[in-house]
Amino acid sequence: MMHLSKQFEHLKIKLEMITSVTNNFADDNCIGRGGFGKVYKGKLLHSKGESIVALKRLDPTFGQGNPEFWKEIIMLSLYKHENIVSLLGFCDEDNEKILVYEYASKRSLDLYINDDDLTWIDRLKICIGAARGLAYLHNPGGTQQRALHRDIKSSNILLDDNWNAKISDLGLSKLGPANQQYTFLVSNTVGTIGYCDPVYVETGLLTKESDVYSFGVVLFEVLCGRLCTINKKDIHQPLTGLVRRCYKEKKINEIVFHSIRDGIKPKSLEAFITIAYRCLKRNLEDRPLMTDVVRTLESALDYQVDQLNTLSLKNDGDPGLSTSKPFEDDIEAEVNSYFHQMFSGQLTVDAMIQMLARYKESSEKREQSIFECVIANLFEEYKFFNKYPESQLKPVADLFGLLIKNKLLTHLTLGIALRAVLDALRKPADSKMFSFGTIALEKFLELLVEWPQYCQHILKISHLRDTRLELVTFIEKELDKIS
Repeated sequence: MMHLSKQFEHLKIKLEMITSVTNNFADDNCIGRGGFGKVYKGKLLHSKGESIVALKRLDPTFGQGNPEFWKEIIMLSLYKHENIVSLLGFCDEDNEKILVYEYASKRSLDLYINDDDLTWIDRLKICIGAARGLAYLHNPGGTQQRALHRDIKSSNILLDDNWNAKISDLGLSKLGPANQQYTFLVSNTVGTIGYCDPVYVETGLLTKESDVYSFGVVLFEVLCGRLCTINKKDIHQPLTGLVRRCYKEKKINEIVFHSIRDGIKPKSLEAFITIAYRCLKRNLEDRPLMTDVVRTLESALDYQVDQLNTLSLKNDGDPGLSTSKPFEDDIEAEVNSYFHQMFSGQLTVDAMIQMLARYKESSEKREQSIFECVIANLFEEYKFFNKYPESQLKPVADLFGLLIKNKLLTHLTLGIALRAVLDALRKPADSKMFSFGTIALEKFLELLVEWPQYCQHILKISHLRDTRLELVTFIEKELDKIS
């Protein structure tokens, strides 16, 4: 491993420094232990500065040795994401193997599964963060290899001071080609009882769907307020068996954790259960992609906070478009430049949409911020669209409609966008806002069948029938198909 040691020279930390900050690995500084050894806490100078860190001291008697040690270093150096724990350094000296990580002050998710103070919204946010981290491992973007974690469980999901979830323990992970829909790797079965994909256990065939199964187990742990395996009066009680039985009998609500049961809104619960249960499907093809898991969990959160339902579809004037949050000046400047390029014809609307689709799924925080800033600015500008010249109104209306058509909006922002189009259509037929509304509507006509109530509101706009009868006829035909 000499070549690896040189490759990661910048991450090396002397043993002397580590023994100093841990008081020679004193028990008072020990914050955890597991199937690898012990974890200590200390304030340490490392590659990114000085901060409180977590130091994992590997104990060879537990079975994790040189391969797992270097695998963790390599993986955490290659795969960097805000929802994956950061490696700050390591020590490989005097038969000691120590990994230094960012400190997750709340420790791991398994400690809070049955915590009465952890609300449903808190639980959803943690699940979304962890799902984003795993989705990144499966689709890393720049690198050509996806990472299969192999040991997803609640104790490997760490929580920082703000309850942000971070995937940890990549020492058992495997790499596979990212450009294939299904990656099959023959592997000796590893993982944790209760979380392991039964297909993987039976065949040794490892796929990204194996991680998806394990994540589904975690989702039901979070929902039910108990770990996946418990031993009660010497009887082994796996959670997955209980979940399957209750799901088939339509009694899932009976096993929802008591402290959150009454506060969960039905649509939020339905979205969560549906995606979590899909993760546990026997057939690999029936399990969702992690990107789908992320989107559905985000919808479950939106249903719970109920912000969408505050956007009345009645003719009450203000569509309530504000989603603004502060962005860095350089982000605002870059977003403004994209709009200028679009208005001047240097950047087509289709190219803008393609860029936004990439940025929405990007693992780079800056690109995610650019996407969010574009949406926020577009909504903020809505009240000024009636002052836009025709040369700018059409591309911005196209952009609005294509964001809906391409499903680039969250459940919340989709509701805001649909409300904005409806509000524009209600304006006088000779107004710029009515023109904006019809242009945007034409872009997502084929999706209207998904929102029959929305269609009914559109059909009540009398001047739309008088001026754009073809749109009304199309909507009526679509509604007839589902009636």
